[in-house]
Amino acid sequence: MKNGAYPHNVQLIVTERCNLACRHCAVPEEDSPAGTELTIDDWKAFTTLLDGAGVRSLTISGGEALLRHGVMDLTEHACALRFDQVCLVSNGLVMREPDRVAVARLQRQSHAFGYHVSLDGASARTHDWMRGQGAWARTWRNLERLRAAGGRVDGVQVVLHEGNADELEQLAHQARELGSRVVVVFPHAAIGRARRTPHGLTPDGWSEVYRRTAALEAATGLSIVLMGPVLIDEWPDSASVVPNPATPTSMNMCVGPDGEAFTCPPLRPRSLGAVGDLLSGADSFDAVAARGGLLTHEVCGTCKFQLLCTGVNRAQPWRDRAAGQVFRDPHVVA
Repeated sequence: MKNGAYPHNVQLIVTERCNLACRHCAVPEEDSPAGTELTIDDWKAFTTLLDGAGVRSLTISGGEALLRHGVMDLTEHACALRFDQVCLVSNGLVMREPDRVAVARLQRQSHAFGYHVSLDGASARTHDWMRGQGAWARTWRNLERLRAAGGRVDGVQVVLHEGNADELEQLAHQARELGSRVVVVFPHAAIGRARRTPHGLTPDGWSEVYRRTAALEAATGLSIVLMGPVLIDEWPDSASVVPNPATPTSMNMCVGPDGEAFTCPPLRPRSLGAVGDLLSGADSFDAVAARGGLLTHEVCGTCKFQLLCTGVNRAQPWRDRAAGQVFRDPHVVA
């Protein structure tokens, strides 16, 4: 694999166990197809392989990543390699004292490391509606403890919907207060548990979010990354323009707790290969990447979840709908 080729980012889903039952969860624990979890030593060996293959960005997530024993050892190992970015994503609720110390130390030592937290609103009303009663207060208590230990929150992730879109400005200012550089805005996508709670934005709602973010970036100094809407579900086929993706196809690859690689949650059944085979030499990462690249080119261009993987081109957020272009549910076409 050459630098700049697929994939640019690999997401390691080190566990799908979680201490919450969020309404929007794309891969809830009860739906997880992973019956086993790789050892931390295998994850370390795999990150070393990714580094050698030229992958430049790594995301470590769950479930709740910090429920996985040894995840900070894995994160430190990854930060010692040559990745441009190593992002640890958490809900902020599971952080023991050793974890806080390790996060703060990595933030001082590694320019590549970032600790990102999910906040689904700027108040207990909105955050707890999504994540459960009391989650807001407990999360902020833990984040204050992190700051007292010398750490910070490098990024905030939020799932935007009709109930919390009016809090985007307040949330951005809270993110800045926590030390963040980026806010990543996701749609309420009907995957996993979110199929039961459809509360997405309308086209007018998303258009307004697009307009507001430029002024918000200027006011806060944050980078605001837009990963929505969901086409068809939130943006109808009848619209003459559609949001313009930042890249034609996704540059992300996911690896589940059991080591199975896949392009994205909707296409998880179409395995690209397994970490065990890569570590044993029975398969090569170049071959896995080639399969993933072919699949993304086959599906991404007409996938209704396209923007959830590619993000929006902020310099030119709109484009005319291509003649005859139809977006589809990848569960159906795959």
